[in-house]
Amino acid sequence: MIDSSNVDTPIGEGRYRADVDGLRAVAVLAVILFHLHAGWVPGGFAGVDVFLAISGFLLTRNVLSEIERGTFSVAGFYRRRVKRIALPMLAVVGVVVASAQVLLLPEDALRTVFAGLWSIASLANVWFWRNLDTGYFSREAHEAPLLHLWSLGVEEQFYLAWPLLLPLAARVLGAARALFAAIAALAIASFAGGQALLGSDPRFAFYMLPTRAGGLLLGALAAIAARGWDSGPGGAAIASTQPDASAAKSIGSRTDARRALPEARRAARVRSLAAVVGAALVLGSFARLEEGSPFPGWRAVPPSLGATLILLAGAAGPNPVSALLSWRPLVAVGLVSYSAYLWHWPLVAFHRYAWGEVGPLARGVIGLLTAVLAWASWRWIERPARRSSASLGAVFRRQWLLPSAAVVALAAFAIVTGGKGPRIFSSTYDAELSSLRDRSVLAVHAGISCDRKRLRENDFTDPRCLLGPPDAPTGAVLWGDSQAGHYVGLLEEFARAGEFRFRNFDTYGCAPVDGDPTRFEPADRVEDCVASNRLVMPRLSEYPVVVLAASWPGYTGRPQFLEATLRLAGRLAATGHRVVLLGKAPVFPNLDRSCRAKAISIPWLRCPTERFQPLTPWIAKANARLREFAGKTPGVSYFDANDVLCADPRGCAAFEDGEALYFDAHHLTLAGSRRTGARILRERGLPEPFASIASHLRDAGRGRSNDATAGAP
Repeated sequence: MIDSSNVDTPIGEGRYRADVDGLRAVAVLAVILFHLHAGWVPGGFAGVDVFLAISGFLLTRNVLSEIERGTFSVAGFYRRRVKRIALPMLAVVGVVVASAQVLLLPEDALRTVFAGLWSIASLANVWFWRNLDTGYFSREAHEAPLLHLWSLGVEEQFYLAWPLLLPLAARVLGAARALFAAIAALAIASFAGGQALLGSDPRFAFYMLPTRAGGLLLGALAAIAARGWDSGPGGAAIASTQPDASAAKSIGSRTDARRALPEARRAARVRSLAAVVGAALVLGSFARLEEGSPFPGWRAVPPSLGATLILLAGAAGPNPVSALLSWRPLVAVGLVSYSAYLWHWPLVAFHRYAWGEVGPLARGVIGLLTAVLAWASWRWIERPARRSSASLGAVFRRQWLLPSAAVVALAAFAIVTGGKGPRIFSSTYDAELSSLRDRSVLAVHAGISCDRKRLRENDFTDPRCLLGPPDAPTGAVLWGDSQAGHYVGLLEEFARAGEFRFRNFDTYGCAPVDGDPTRFEPADRVEDCVASNRLVMPRLSEYPVVVLAASWPGYTGRPQFLEATLRLAGRLAATGHRVVLLGKAPVFPNLDRSCRAKAISIPWLRCPTERFQPLTPWIAKANARLREFAGKTPGVSYFDANDVLCADPRGCAAFEDGEALYFDAHHLTLAGSRRTGARILRERGLPEPFASIASHLRDAGRGRSNDATAGAP
């Protein structure tokens, strides 16, 4: 991104415009400030859309100018693009790929390596669309050090197609108005497509060219309109803010020149109004959008259109906004904006990977490092590469092929070593890492929980998900979302003590309700949740005891979900089932479950051995509602482990005896779940809801009739 040249351009329409670099500076500062602290510029991510509009404008302006002069060549175009883009980007990718093999956990290093390889091929956005791990137990995308290259992938794909399509379209359509109309239709289709996919495939909408091309195409429209103003009827009056001698000469008399004054002033007012409206749209987007806003779709129109109006007004002539954007410090930032964008995000991502959110001191350090690296990259990599006079073949070989080969060699080393890189030569790394991971897995990772994205038929007979003493009666089931999965270890301890067996199956992120869960689920989970719940509901009748667990306050905060689950519990109890509702355990935001594993490679990283905080009110409120319902409904019981987890006067505990109980902010590890269950048994005995399950199963006459052929877990 920010890579369409404003300097290495043809004469005439391709003249250098300081205000364009100033606009680049505003956009890159918005993006960087947003990444350092979202509260500073809540919609700063829309700076990307400003860049896209700038790129579309400059690219189209330069290509049309060359076509008009008969000097356009596809080879020349790609030569300029390689000189402008390749070397700074490859330098960053190389440094990140090398650093990942020293600092990141092996699996994270491998993800970074593959993202780098796809970036070399101009497909970073495709990689993140297809492979960005946004699963329920994943670390967030803001720790991926090459994530920012998705926007460069969008632009590079546009660059591959546009110099081929634009000359053809100009030749076929002929008139500028027809070309303008065709591009406008494509821009509208792009924004509309992004809006339509926000529900069903939001990652495609965010990362892929078809749904992000709208900004590029609006910039192209500005370039076409600007050329029309320069060459069309009345162009001289619109392009100038004051009547000069040449205008008077063209009109033919001093009287006619005086008559041109009002029209020139009117054109200046129109330019100024357009620029001010554009600036308001851009700045308003930075202020009004926020990280959780559905994006792009129609919300991407204001920043893109705002940038387009600023570019168009500046092409027509001087105006107050262009004057502000031409301020020298802004222009200086704009000149290094490409390098600044490339370097700032890896610094932010590596910091977040090790230390979490960026604090005040880290913001200052990262900002300073970004400025230094941006200037150095521009001075010794970007500017020399752009000024090269070598042929296309030589430029391609020196600035893309050979640097890419070096990055590929680094990547190959990482792949061969499983992401460990030089750590493969350490005699202790593997042993330390394995020991830590054995103590911090989820039940599903240990193979004793049927915790699925989407349940299948074989999950209901999987012997690994049937837990308890082999000779004990079977007929209890644990069902819910991932909150059910993280209680498996605790219930396994209770099952051994109470001499019963239970089966578990759950669908992460899916509300355990009867009927259509659509109103509780994000759009990208609805299909899996509906299919899973349809498989579960007929099978509940097979189990005399049903234990339900979920993130009760979750599901977009809609209270209807909790009441829908309680109605299901009431119906099950009314038909003779014993129902146990499990309350939600405490949550620990910003808890890094991998801190100790990371600290093996980052010796200056210090990991906490204890953390306390109060039980959050929204959890307490939801749990109180469950307890109240159980107290009033025969056959329904309530249990939570919070009396033990929150027994310390300092608050709820994320650690016990220096060992982490939690896998992430919301989920107990298998060891933590088992440890909690064992502590409850040791200090308080087997809780009542579970103490009589075995006798209830025998009284129900089910014994081991369910899962009789499943075998021991």
